[in-house]
Amino acid sequence: MKDENQQFEIKIFKKPEPKIENENIANFNKEVVLGQGGFGKVWKALHKKTKKNVALKEMSKALIIYKNSTNSIMQERNLLARLRNKILHRDLKPENLVLDEKGYVKITDLGIARQWRANNSQDTSGTPGYMAPEVMFRQNHSYGVDHFALGVLAYEFMLGKRPYKGANRQ
Repeated sequence: MKDENQQFEIKIFKKPEPKIENENIANFNKEVVLGQGGFGKVWKALHKKTKKNVALKEMSKALIIYKNSTNSIMQERNLLARLRNKILHRDLKPENLVLDEKGYVKITDLGIARQWRANNSQDTSGTPGYMAPEVMFRQNHSYGVDHFALGVLAYEFMLGKRPYKGANRQ
């Protein structure tokens, strides 16, 4: 008979995910263009070794340098590398949403995303049709700006139009 106070340690071993640190474009088969932005395209791609579907962002270095956007691109890369819940996307819109193979929505394009900070009234990037009033009026803001954009998206998905009209911030 075993002692009731005896402790058992259960270890679950999982096959480790392959490292992606030294990946290059030759390791992927590009299948379909999911979207196109200011610096290049986002592809649905298949990793040749793992057979996993991924979104592969392909950008023109020359265009990034020409438009003086190196810092913005590196900031996006760093955000993606350490993705946590304290990030404001700030540009949720239909073009930045994709569906995975099971039909779940995935958010893409963190090009203007920022880590939250208290004094951010000067951070006014985004697409005007989905931009929260506090961003437009240059007020400090938090995660509510992304919730506002989700509300606009939900309205647009249900009714086929945005809840308000206008071609610009005014």
